[in-house]
Amino acid sequence: MHPGDPMFLTFDGQTISYEGNSTVYPIFINEAAYYEKGTAMCFTEKHQITI
Repeated sequence: MHPGDPMFLTFDGQTISYEGNSTVYPIFINEAAYYEKGTAMCFTEKHQITI
């Protein structure tokens, strides 16, 4: 997800955009285990490591 990309759509039709500063990759989307914590997803960042 890039800054400004649509992230959520509310029940009344409003779009909530991603407001971060860098590109992220969402994981664990809609996992039932995170419902009680109020977490919709986790974000990860891509890192390249040269060995």
